[in-house]
Amino acid sequence: MSSVPALLDPPVTPMPRANGWLAKLHLPEEVTTAEAAEILGCDTKTVRNYLRSGLLRWRNIAPPTSTRPEYRIELESVLAIRTGYRTTPVIERKPKVVSRRSIATTFNPKHISLD
Repeated sequence: MSSVPALLDPPVTPMPRANGWLAKLHLPEEVTTAEAAEILGCDTKTVRNYLRSGLLRWRNIAPPTSTRPEYRIELESVLAIRTGYRTTPVIERKPKVVSRRSIATTFNPKHISLD
């Protein structure tokens, strides 16, 4: 009976943060846009759209005098998108019904008289 309350108690050790398992797997904390595109299986333009929409956490590492940004994206947010879109349910779409031209209609050209 003493083991039953132990199962209901919260765990003693907290869950490790993503940085912990990233370090254990020897993965970088940040990736470039090209690396993020490779992980997500999309184009770099799509990754930049994700940055603009706020789906990915990023920082600009370009020097202050530069007009061109250099993005570094958190690997944790890239992996969250990568694993998230694979587990969403698939929406089944009904096939589009193409209506055929009815045979009952008659063709009456205006420029030809058939009388």
